[in-house]
Amino acid sequence: MTTLENNTVSIDKLTGLINRKGLIEEANLLSEKGCVLTVITVKLSRFKQLNDGLGNDLGDRVIAQVAKRLTKTFKNASLIGRMAGSNFCLVFDNIDQQQVEHEISRLRDFAERPILLQREVIVLSVNVGVADNQSGIKETSELINAAEIALHNNQVCQLKVSFFHPQMKREAQTAHKLENDLRVALVNQATQLHNAEQSDEFFLMYQPIMSSDESYPDALEALVRWKHPTQGIISPIDFINIAEQINIIGLLGRWILRRACITAVSWPACNNGHLPNVSVNLSASQLIEDDSIYIIVKEALEESGLNPRRLKLEVTESQAITGNMIDTITKLKSLGCTIALDDFGTGFSSLMLLSKLPIDFVKIDRSFVKHIGSDDELQEQQTIKIIKSIVALVDVLDLEPIMEGVETEAQLNAVTNLGIDLIQGYYFSKPLNQEDVIPFILSKQ
Repeated sequence: MTTLENNTVSIDKLTGLINRKGLIEEANLLSEKGCVLTVITVKLSRFKQLNDGLGNDLGDRVIAQVAKRLTKTFKNASLIGRMAGSNFCLVFDNIDQQQVEHEISRLRDFAERPILLQREVIVLSVNVGVADNQSGIKETSELINAAEIALHNNQVCQLKVSFFHPQMKREAQTAHKLENDLRVALVNQATQLHNAEQSDEFFLMYQPIMSSDESYPDALEALVRWKHPTQGIISPIDFINIAEQINIIGLLGRWILRRACITAVSWPACNNGHLPNVSVNLSASQLIEDDSIYIIVKEALEESGLNPRRLKLEVTESQAITGNMIDTITKLKSLGCTIALDDFGTGFSSLMLLSKLPIDFVKIDRSFVKHIGSDDELQEQQTIKIIKSIVALVDVLDLEPIMEGVETEAQLNAVTNLGIDLIQGYYFSKPLNQEDVIPFILSKQ
């Protein structure tokens, strides 16, 4: 490692490594000498959970231990620094792509070596972002920032390693603008959201979940939309994750839940006397704060007068469901609500976990049904076998399956032949505006 020539370089007190400011200063000196730099940023995965579970003091010791290991393992690095939190940065001089891949491999191996602290065996993993001068970046600070953008791209795309590409910066700028606009929208709409009133920018649409045998809506799923002042209607796919990251999902989620309950009370009964239920999605962050979401759901039911049995709360399987979340779901179910596990087949649920979850419905992800009716007969047969297996498992657990994403008559016939009675998808209806829900219900009578 290159000896630091600047005696006034900024040092991180916890680790003894140079901090972000010092790293930029020293990297500038290397660049001025004509060094061709490669920057690798490193983030310890799930460090926040480790810190919360074991305490800040032990978390600090983990950071310090990692810093020592980095210094010992990567003596060939020109610079090693701690950027912030559990983020580190390594700067290499004049290494080719093969060497970069080698250093990344060493980083991942290094991270997986257990750390023993206070009788706790800690096994880490890392996310890595890489940028070099070949990216067309001349300023050293921009090069470091590019590596951090690549690192952030891992979180967005659920990757472990990302190499910077200029498109990432444009996407990051777009995301930042959207985040800022979302903050402004929530501030401007605060009164309406707090009071569960109609909002000028946020609104709900409702997609029916149909009974296949009688073709009546068993339920309608509430889906939030954002009417951006300049970009038009924005899907929740593009802004819900941002709302979670900037910790404002609570206000928006509370409004969605209360607004959906208020609206559902006005829906008429179907011709068989069934009052359609309303489904509302809950995010992982809402489930972590058990008392908060329990109170919000309880208040929404009391304020609206909606029968608790008519409220179906959907929990996404693609999020890792912890023991604390199970406790929260159990408390919510005690209110009389029903619980659905959404996007089943795409996430983390083991058979043991599935048997422990206090749920009533399993929504089979749309990615399965899309292969039915395709030109690939082998893929179609495999898909039908998988869905059949899921239905059998759900039946053993005394749960009810819901098939998402049905768009064609062939898909409908296939899944109903497999014993699925509740169907959601464009075959029956796209999401409806609020004013179109009652006419839709009445049209099925």
